[in-house]
Amino acid sequence: MRSNVKQNGYIVACFWLALLLPVISYASSSEEEVVTKIRKIYVRTSQLVEKNKTKVITLYSEAGKDGYDIKKWHLADDKQNYEMGAYEVLVFILDRKIIKTRVVVQSLSGDWADVIEYYYYQNGEPAFIFEGTTTYNGYIIRNNEKVEPDGPFVLEKRSYFSEDGKRVRFLKKAYLKKTGETVPVTQIQDIKLDEFGSVCSLPFISLIQDKVNECKKRE
Repeated sequence: MRSNVKQNGYIVACFWLALLLPVISYASSSEEEVVTKIRKIYVRTSQLVEKNKTKVITLYSEAGKDGYDIKKWHLADDKQNYEMGAYEVLVFILDRKIIKTRVVVQSLSGDWADVIEYYYYQNGEPAFIFEGTTTYNGYIIRNNEKVEPDGPFVLEKRSYFSEDGKRVRFLKKAYLKKTGETVPVTQIQDIKLDEFGSVCSLPFISLIQDKVNECKKRE
C-alpha cells in the first residue's frame, strides 16, 4: 500500500514538473528577448550621443532645506543657486524625442557622487537604468580585519525593464575604483535616490515641452 502511495506521489510530482518546465523555459526566453532588445537600444543611443547627433539640454535644481530635496528646476541659462547636493541633468533629444537622461548628484560633504542614466523605449518608458555611485564610504576585509581602501569605491546597479514597466533583471556589483578589486556590495554605501519614470513624468518636462513632441503641456 505504501509503495503504491509513493509511486502515485512520484507520478504527480513528475506531472507538475512537466507542466512547469515549459513555463520556466518560456519566462527565461522572454527575459532574454527583452534584455537583447534593451542592449540594442543602449548601443544605438550611446552611438548617437557619442557622435553628437542629439540635441542636449542641461538643467539644474535648487537644493532644498537638507541640500537634496528639490526646490525648483532651472534651465542651464537660467541657472540659480546650483550647489553640492542639487541635481544636474542632461537630456538628450533626437527628432524631438527624449532618448536618454543623465542625472548627477553630489553630496554636500563631497564624499560621494551618484550618476544615473536612463535609456528609453519608443513609447517613452524606461528600458534601462544604469546607476554608478563613487563613494569613500565603505570598507574591505583582509585577514579578518577592516582595511582602509586606497581610493574610492564604485557601486554599480543595472535595471532592465519590459515595455509595460516590469523590471525583468537587476544586477549589482561593487569594486575598488583604482584596482577594480571586487568588494561585497553590503560593505559599500548604497545611495537611495528617487528614480525618474517615463519621459512624460519627468519633474522638469514642462521646461522643455517646446523641444519635444512626446507629452502634452501640463496645466
